[in-house]
Amino acid sequence: MSKSSKIVVSGDSFTANNHYPEEDFINVGFSIQELKYALPKYTSWPLLLQEKLKTHVINKARSGMGNYYICKSATNAIVENYGEVKLCIVALSSWNRMETTKWDSIPAIKLFDYEKNKFIVSDYDLTTIMNNTLRSIYELQLICNHLNIPLVFFNMTMPIPNLRNYLGESKPIEIQKHVFKFIVENPYFSLIDSKYAIGWPFF
Repeated sequence: MSKSSKIVVSGDSFTANNHYPEEDFINVGFSIQELKYALPKYTSWPLLLQEKLKTHVINKARSGMGNYYICKSATNAIVENYGEVKLCIVALSSWNRMETTKWDSIPAIKLFDYEKNKFIVSDYDLTTIMNNTLRSIYELQLICNHLNIPLVFFNMTMPIPNLRNYLGESKPIEIQKHVFKFIVENPYFSLIDSKYAIGWPFF
């Protein structure tokens, strides 16, 4: 493998190379029979990509992470491997995950605060979280453009699951209008180049 042709990827559990020991699941009550569902035997797509292209893939994905962590960890990996990255692939997660803990000195997006050992109940508005995702995508785009690194990003999950939890019991079409209106009127929307995206704007 050539060290000058690395690929940086980041995302959540759908992208991470998760290998949890069976003991961890047994300790929290899983039976041996249930382990075959809790521990599916599959190879993550970044590992498949690495095998297919014979290129070193730097995978910064972690389970439960949100888009701030995903974009920032990709940016950090690019900087740490300056001059050696030929491609960056970002698999975005849900846009409504809150920032409560820290992973690798980056505020991560988790509903559970491991430092305080409790779930966090926090009032936040959906548009603020969505703005953070749009800004994080644009910042990563700036870095990649500056360093002439091709960028590909896509949403691995539904961007905003259970919209009614945030917007009330409105009709689906009214919910969609609310989301679309916010996105197209957001200043970062016009700055994000759709040529880097698969399925943009995802909603």
